[in-house]
Amino acid sequence: MSAVPTLEDRYRRLLRALPEPARSRWADEMTDTYLTATCAHDPEFAEFGSPDLADRLDVWGLALRLRLGGPGSSARASLTGATVRWVALLGTLAAAAPAALAQLARTLDPGPPWVTGWHVPFNTLAAVLAVAVFGCLVHGSVVARATAGALLALHLFAAITTSAPIGSTVAFLLPAAVPLLAALAVDPVRVDRPGWWWAGALGALLLVGGLPYLSLLAPVWLTSDAVAAVGLTVVGAVAVVRTAAPAAGAVAVLGLLTLPVLLLPLVVGGGPAGYVAVQAGAVALLAATTVVCAVTAVRAVRRLPSPRT
Repeated sequence: MSAVPTLEDRYRRLLRALPEPARSRWADEMTDTYLTATCAHDPEFAEFGSPDLADRLDVWGLALRLRLGGPGSSARASLTGATVRWVALLGTLAAAAPAALAQLARTLDPGPPWVTGWHVPFNTLAAVLAVAVFGCLVHGSVVARATAGALLALHLFAAITTSAPIGSTVAFLLPAAVPLLAALAVDPVRVDRPGWWWAGALGALLLVGGLPYLSLLAPVWLTSDAVAAVGLTVVGAVAVVRTAAPAAGAVAVLGLLTLPVLLLPLVVGGGPAGYVAVQAGAVALLAATTVVCAVTAVRAVRRLPSPRT
């Protein structure tokens, strides 16, 4: 018959969530600190007690920060944290420009006066939040997590209330939700050159806004998804050339999430030959970019020392 674990045993088990080398360095000291604070007024609690929710959240939050490059983390964790931050920045950039353009179009042409309903303010709020999340991440604002959480809730609500098949709903939800989850996970840090990010957002806005006119001039079937694939390819190529592993890893993640969105129309309905050709070309281009960036990012991680050293 095994002995009942004490409060100390439970705290040590909880602290296993910390990554190395922080766990080996801090586990004993943190256990003593928690025990002293918890059992100060009730020594018998050490025999049968359990860590409360506040302590669990404290340890889990510290574990997440250490795995994403917080103070005291390993070189691999710092690389992981930088990659997650790039996922948040690139993903919200891809969403902010189309959202801003759609809101501008609704403002200039609200449509027939009888078009009303909850979706009108819903779409407006989603567009405003998309731009706000991007701006908060670029400038390292403390409200980045709050705005990302609000926008994520809106996306989940839209996914729950839609009547589309579950497969297509998930395929379109993941590219929007993953960057927001990344924004929730990382600490807000101002980027080195915020002007470059805003220039990229303006360029994306102009490009997406010019798609209808380009489609009239060029004998191709351009879509915003295909343009996003080309944009990720350009960023990935620059990241590989400059050996920027975090950016390459982010492109690999976002490319993997974007591929189903590009493939779904081809699998479900096909379409005119020009449209199929453009979508298929975007899929091939993005797939190659995703593989190259993933290999680059994995090699960069393997070159780093082990967290235990």
